[in-house]
Amino acid sequence: MRVVIDTNILVSFAIRPNLNFERIFDHIATHGVCLVSEDTIAELFDVLSRDKSRKYLPLDKIIDYVEWYSGISEQVVVTERVIACRDPKDDKFLSVAVSAKADCIVAGDHHLLDMVNFNGIPICGPTEFVRRFVK
Repeated sequence: MRVVIDTNILVSFAIRPNLNFERIFDHIATHGVCLVSEDTIAELFDVLSRDKSRKYLPLDKIIDYVEWYSGISEQVVVTERVIACRDPKDDKFLSVAVSAKADCIVAGDHHLLDMVNFNGIPICGPTEFVRRFVK
């Protein structure tokens, strides 16, 4: 299973790990791979480095987390730029999904979730992902 996870979910997992997030990552580690691009990793580091997130995580933990996530993920070269989301900042996740032929996008962002799917790629929240894919 090839999965794109949006920054919203990754930040939530870094700050407040919960059973659903753990089940998602365990399932992907066993049955597939997370897909990232330079842009999605850069956004993750940027968001975690903001003052709002830094009150939960010190910089060294942020760096460790981003390196961990990069290390367990497949780096994708975006070959197809997508412009389809109401929030243009979220197009990077659609671009990764299309370029890497993803099976699913896990999102916490309503702009992506409202799309339901894109080019046949389902877009779901963490609870729905667990319900649909984790056995």
